[in-house]
Amino acid sequence: MKNDFLNLKSDEIIIKQFRPLRRLRLKNNEWIKIPFSIIWSIGCFFMFWGGGFFDSFGYFGYALMFYFFLAGLYILLGRFILKLMELNFSEYVITNKRIIFYNRLFKRSKELFYEDITQIAAKEYSQGIGYLFFDDVVKTIQGGVDFKEQKYILENVKDYKEMEQLILDLKEKYDIPI
Repeated sequence: MKNDFLNLKSDEIIIKQFRPLRRLRLKNNEWIKIPFSIIWSIGCFFMFWGGGFFDSFGYFGYALMFYFFLAGLYILLGRFILKLMELNFSEYVITNKRIIFYNRLFKRSKELFYEDITQIAAKEYSQGIGYLFFDDVVKTIQGGVDFKEQKYILENVKDYKEMEQLILDLKEKYDIPI
């Protein structure tokens, strides 16, 4: 992996550098969005070809309806494609001072210093593959973790428990209480 994005300090050492697994996991609210988006897209498609309500608005009505149709397709497929692209271009780097979250597609980089970590939560979703959540962990009613509000997440991490232990060991090694 190319490391131009890291900007490592002189006393910083890379402990582990990896990419998330390219797997898509549906969250609880996805099961509601999928049927809704199918109905939404089909309804907009038939209104577009069948005329009806949008005819009274002329060209603006067709443009508006086409926009609604595209919104339904995005809800149905686009967000999954974007998520897979984001996972495909993400890299995680664990150093002795911080964790770097980098996305090569959007050229975005976030960093989380160990002294800023107040809480770590791990959630498994498939045979040793899971998520690591840092700070402001919100528990949901079903005992899961709320994905939407998390700023720092290591997603689709193979052997996530070992990764959690590695981060805890690094915090302990540098005397940073959690």
